[in-house]
Amino acid sequence: SLADGEHLFDLLACEEIEPEARDDGLAGVTVYLARDDVGCVIQLQRRLEVSREGDVLRVTAELPEGECMLVIANAQGDVLLEQATGGENTIDLAQVPEDATPACVKLMRGGELVDVAGLPTA
Repeated sequence: SLADGEHLFDLLACEEIEPEARDDGLAGVTVYLARDDVGCVIQLQRRLEVSREGDVLRVTAELPEGECMLVIANAQGDVLLEQATGGENTIDLAQVPEDATPACVKLMRGGELVDVAGLPTA
């Protein structure tokens, strides 16, 4: 079941998953897996809103207690950029190494994943 404000995210595909309503009131999820493949779906409180204009991301974060960081990561989870967050943030994707492909924005607190959002297309 999903509470108000929660969402589902596929950590390996770096994309939101839209739950499907079921007759029993729970949320169903459909994810295609090739033979011998794996998936990783996480349920989190939505704390990030991300918009994009060219190489500039605007990220609004609803911050939990404690010091938080915004992390731009690729699909393998490698950190490409990170910066402290103060709620309203601007991130310049031109700072990402040329050979890297950013896939998501993560809100981290002390090494713990608090929320994640896919990158909007340019």
